[in-house]
Amino acid sequence: MGLQLFRPRLFVSYSRSDKDAADILSVALERQGCSVWIDRKEVLVGDDFVRDLNVQLERQDGLVLLLTETSARSSWCHAEVQHALASGMSVFVVQRDTGSRLPDALERLLRDIQRLPWDAVNHGLGEQIRRAAKRRRTKLGVRAGGAMLVIVAAVAMMQFAVDRVNALNMSRRVDALIADIGEATIAWSGDEVRNRVESLGTAPGLSDRLRRIAEDPGRAATVRVNGWQALNAAELGRQKEWRVHVPQIRWKGGRLTDTLWANTTYATGDISDLRLDRVRMAGLLFGAGPTSNKEGMSLARSRIVNADIWFLRIDGTQMMDVEFLNSKFRGAQLDLSGAAGLRFLSRLPPNDILSSSDVSIMEDSWIVQRSMPPDAGTLDMGTPEKEIIFDGVQFVRVRFEGYFKPEWFRNNHFTDCVFATGLTEKSLAKGGNSEERSIFLGQ
Repeated sequence: MGLQLFRPRLFVSYSRSDKDAADILSVALERQGCSVWIDRKEVLVGDDFVRDLNVQLERQDGLVLLLTETSARSSWCHAEVQHALASGMSVFVVQRDTGSRLPDALERLLRDIQRLPWDAVNHGLGEQIRRAAKRRRTKLGVRAGGAMLVIVAAVAMMQFAVDRVNALNMSRRVDALIADIGEATIAWSGDEVRNRVESLGTAPGLSDRLRRIAEDPGRAATVRVNGWQALNAAELGRQKEWRVHVPQIRWKGGRLTDTLWANTTYATGDISDLRLDRVRMAGLLFGAGPTSNKEGMSLARSRIVNADIWFLRIDGTQMMDVEFLNSKFRGAQLDLSGAAGLRFLSRLPPNDILSSSDVSIMEDSWIVQRSMPPDAGTLDMGTPEKEIIFDGVQFVRVRFEGYFKPEWFRNNHFTDCVFATGLTEKSLAKGGNSEERSIFLGQ
């Protein structure tokens, strides 16, 4: 059936007086692989000849004229040939009578068409017609292909123009962000940075430009902090494309050593009693803690030692009795509003107080604590050890937002940090903390 679709479809034009010869021609063409349509009816008075001709001819690939003395004088045959030529169809002339000749006008139109003798009807006529039809289809295909190429090229040019405009617009927005960061005199809030960077998506070159700002020692501390905040927001945006999302987890007990734990979001559930040593944590996100009417995420009774932690995000996760010892944080976003008994500690080995490898470091990060302090006149019964402790941590380009007690900080050093809190340089100094080039927005 599939091969039938490729058989040349031919309209046989003939005089009624040549019916027998037309039948012989039709049978020969069918036998040689052509599909033939031949009108077996007389044309009667009142028939819409032109309409029938249009319908039948337009369904065919070509017309075969059986040229005889009678068809050469037939106005119907003349009309069929003229219509076929006007429609761009292939016309084939099979000359049965040697001396027959069409009117001069038609002869001129058919002068470039090869005439096939009657004795070729049973010897290669169908093959010659198929080759001619194939050549015609090839020409039409080339024309159609050329037209299609023009259309495709036009569409491609339009798309290129649209992409170019979008790219220029994105480039201008990136330039504006970079300029605003470079001119900033105050450290932006985490929400402000996220809103500005999120609208830029994964703009080409954005991360590289932000990293150069953040690592430029000649820049003001505020500029570098804003640069790092924007860089962290951009990197987190990219991770959305290839993260694993875990809607609920129940994980109790276990030990991970010298391994990678990465690119996973934990929405609800609880993880407890873990022991992690020399683990690389990258792109982990823990959801908000549970409330009275909603499930949440909890992390409890776990100890993480000597971890290399990149882009950790804690979104108000309930954290109870969790300790990070000698761990390095980079690009973290930590909402510690749901924490109790959370410890970030450095413990240097004996006689090696200058070691930099065994120390907790927090770089280019946000730390938020949204729990409000007790009302005035209300006794706060919490002790630092039961809340949050930072002891011996090196903070570099970290922004603190919300409510923090100065008692939570012991023996830490702050470089190029921003405190959008009630903390002051003086209150921190009481706990043995030191700072350089940091900004206290509440002072």
